[in-house]
Amino acid sequence: SFRARVYPLFKELARTMDIVKWSDRLHPLNHTANFPYYVTSVVDTAPIAVSESSSPEFSRLLYAPKYGMTCLKLEVTCSMMGHIVDFKFPAGLGTVNDNQIHNRRVAAGEKQYLPWEFSLGDGAYRQCPHILAKYPANTNYLYDPHTGKRDVEIPLHPFQQIHNERLNHDRQRIEHIVGLINKKHKLFQ
Repeated sequence: SFRARVYPLFKELARTMDIVKWSDRLHPLNHTANFPYYVTSVVDTAPIAVSESSSPEFSRLLYAPKYGMTCLKLEVTCSMMGHIVDFKFPAGLGTVNDNQIHNRRVAAGEKQYLPWEFSLGDGAYRQCPHILAKYPANTNYLYDPHTGKRDVEIPLHPFQQIHNERLNHDRQRIEHIVGLINKKHKLFQ
């Protein structure tokens, strides 16, 4: 069983690892009209389904309500040209937040950004180093300092809306790759 199940996984990982190069994000043509400078990649995580453990405690760590299944998370980074430049599997248990995965990998030196460099990320990556994320809908809300509750709801300013549209447009590269990995890649079938 080990040879039948695990050896093919190692073989596919070894084959894939040789073609994934973090330095590819620095290709001179790796930019878009929306982000012509400084942004070199897009990052996201994806759930990889795993069998439920017989241990209820371990199953609780793997069960991700967002996906409705027990899973491990894969973190994928692609260049602006759509090439995978980094991945880690497993990057975390199903219950671990995307920002925790990213911050842990940066702190451990697994991903080393240049001082001027940024990646695009979804809202889960807000306040992560080297990540540009979209403005949340409640960015401009005013809060009553005494109660801590929203006092005035102010919609996003036009420049914030434009930033979100541009970011969402260019983030589609990673969404496409994550979809391909989950549905078609031999490694996770």
